[in-house]
Amino acid sequence: MDSFIIEDDYNETANLSFFDYPDNFTEVDAGLIDTENSKLFILFLVVSALGLIANALILYVVLRYRQMRTTPNIYVFSLALGDLLYMLCLLLFALEIAYTRWPMGEHLCKVFWVVSTMVAFSSIYFLTIMSVGICVQVHFPIFYSKRLGPKVAIGISICVWLFCLLLGIPIYIFSGLNDTDSCKINWPNPFWSVTFTAYQIVLAFGVPLIIIGICLILTACTTKCYAHEGVDKTNIIFLALLTLVFVIIWLPIYVLEMMAVTTNLVVFSEEVYYIISLLPYCKCCIYPIMYGTLSSSFREIFRSIFCCR
Repeated sequence: MDSFIIEDDYNETANLSFFDYPDNFTEVDAGLIDTENSKLFILFLVVSALGLIANALILYVVLRYRQMRTTPNIYVFSLALGDLLYMLCLLLFALEIAYTRWPMGEHLCKVFWVVSTMVAFSSIYFLTIMSVGICVQVHFPIFYSKRLGPKVAIGISICVWLFCLLLGIPIYIFSGLNDTDSCKINWPNPFWSVTFTAYQIVLAFGVPLIIIGICLILTACTTKCYAHEGVDKTNIIFLALLTLVFVIIWLPIYVLEMMAVTTNLVVFSEEVYYIISLLPYCKCCIYPIMYGTLSSSFREIFRSIFCCR
């Protein structure tokens, strides 16, 4: 994603990227690097460690316990897998903060951006698929039980990952190291930046949210009017809360990104910049907690694991 930290000269800011530190960070004295950057490095490292452990636990539970390999949990598995990859990206980001430059080469820089973009797309797509699945389960229960089992969910998940990888092709082409060895998206001109930001907002936010909203409303209205024994209403609440958290975290970022590529904004302080940069990664720590508290199946497994039952 492009940075919403914009200055007057496009040539100086076209290479900025959402998860990169501002260029003037490389010009600070050694004392500031040792104090401020070390604090940010530790903060990002802690968030990354928590996210990696939490999402790895979700993956372990689904792989270890056969009863957890249901259709909805296959999509939860994919969400957790994406969040785990995102936490690995946060580790790389933390290293960039520590070194005040990208120390891992241009190829890994491109991988960093492609994975970050791919996970951002995949998260909302799996939430969309889950909402469509619940809607189909309510309105076409026989079709759902016979045609949309775990094996189909695995196939759909693979297709989603491949599709998201294709959506990240523009990022792979234009990302790389600049003259200051910063890992950035180097758009050739403002048109590309505006186009890709709009492309992201439409495909990774607007359209999926419309589909999720329609499916949840149809499902909630139907389950309220009729008895559906095969559908647990807590699953609808669970999915709605996951979507709400996604919107709360990503909506401000997308709004600021669109403002950044269409208007001139006042440069934020480094502290505010990094706090906003950390928001998408925090989602990866929040989701596993929601799985363990809102999903009855995960809750029971976690009780058996941590209580040694």
